[in-house]
Amino acid sequence: MMIVSLLAGTVYAQADPNEPSTYFPLDVGNTWEYEVTFDTDGQPLAPLVFRDSLAADTLINGTRYVVQQRVRVDLSEGFIYAEPLRTELLRFDEAAAHVVRLSEANGEEPYLTPCPFDVDFGASPLECSAGFMFDVALASADVRIGPRDAPTDVIAAATKFYTRDVTDSLVVASGLGLVREVRCGDDGCRKRTLRYARLGSATYGESRVPRLVVKPDSRDGADYFPLEVGHAWEYDPGSVFFPRYRIEIIGDTLVEGRTYFVRRQWTEAASNGGPFTSTGYVRYDEMRGLPVGLDTSNPGEGDFPLSECRLDLPLYTTALTSIQAQCACPAGESCLRSFTFSGTATVLGEDVPSKGFLNVGYGITYAVGFGEVGHAGDPDYQDRLSYARLDGVEYGEAELEYLTGVSSEEATSPIEFEVVVFPNPVADRVTLSITAPTPSQTVIEVFDVLGRRVWYDVRDSRTTAERIVLDTDAWSAGVYLLRVQAEGRTETVALTKR
Repeated sequence: MMIVSLLAGTVYAQADPNEPSTYFPLDVGNTWEYEVTFDTDGQPLAPLVFRDSLAADTLINGTRYVVQQRVRVDLSEGFIYAEPLRTELLRFDEAAAHVVRLSEANGEEPYLTPCPFDVDFGASPLECSAGFMFDVALASADVRIGPRDAPTDVIAAATKFYTRDVTDSLVVASGLGLVREVRCGDDGCRKRTLRYARLGSATYGESRVPRLVVKPDSRDGADYFPLEVGHAWEYDPGSVFFPRYRIEIIGDTLVEGRTYFVRRQWTEAASNGGPFTSTGYVRYDEMRGLPVGLDTSNPGEGDFPLSECRLDLPLYTTALTSIQAQCACPAGESCLRSFTFSGTATVLGEDVPSKGFLNVGYGITYAVGFGEVGHAGDPDYQDRLSYARLDGVEYGEAELEYLTGVSSEEATSPIEFEVVVFPNPVADRVTLSITAPTPSQTVIEVFDVLGRRVWYDVRDSRTTAERIVLDTDAWSAGVYLLRVQAEGRTETVALTKR
């Protein structure tokens, strides 16, 4: 609890010796952490931790603003996860003597309160903008910052109270900024209380988020996006509105001299239908440090990024910093990309290095050797990795059936004979993935619709799994039949040449 002690006796108007701007110090690097509690219909809800950071400054039309980022920090998942809530541009308006926020729709508007911070002590009530009357109590006070039951710092500060009615109020303190806010509505009240502040070189209270430690990351960015045939992941969105889904790498193929992995995503049946299946082609782009996908609907457009930030950026052992230059911002948008790193994450029982990237309204976390382990966007969509099969090792428990329709338990048993063809339809190359229980001789034949054989190959395989690339560039457009024989078994697949 924060305790404020007003001076006893009659309060006479007297000049405030503090500069008005000290009541909300806007220096880059300043950080505040607030405990936010809710009381809805008389029922208290679990508190949250909100963190406001002045991440950068910028010039807009010749006027300097600081960039304040607000995130809601969740420490309950075994690693630091932050959901970005908003990014705001703020400055102190000397003429109006209060903080203003730049709004794209309304221009500059008051931030926190429309009342000025240069009011003399004892001036109450005060008529502020928009015709509102505010009661203003101005005095010296003791501000206690830290955990609710054991504050660690007591700061004597000039403190100003702004109260519009019996339900809405806020308190600002010289040198500290906002220390308490109460707002009430028809559905209950929200209270915001300062628990930690880092202002310049001084710190007050105890941070719920560990201090930043910057160090280089010796790992390759590709380690955060593991791509191997046979890898599989299952995700649980944690919502009745979205189904669980599974991603599998079912093969690889060459497209214009580059190797892509064939990535298939499948969802279980949901309230809006399903199941749904989609197939795409992905790879890790070493030059850009990004996972990318192939736009098969517009081949001439090339690859598109699957992540807005590079995966080979320096490692931060904790969370909540901003790097603007390293992350892409879609053309035509005015936005600030940021990212956080938690150092390690507990993923399906394993402690592994991880990187968590933030965006406005979106967050995603990658872990070394696991890939994407969770992301959040819509409040109803907070998915987490619930199962993975990586390099033959299983983590967690699979709950979805494999795409072939057999259960996960059956799928771990040896496959007798399987032929997977991709892509199909085919342009100039087609890849065959052939699996047999033992190494054996394999006969491959392709026939056109008139029964003429256009391809014939016999291979003595030394392994139980083999990938074969057929050059189809010279084939005429149409339908072909691929026949593969091994172990006394025959599989026939229809191919379409574009």
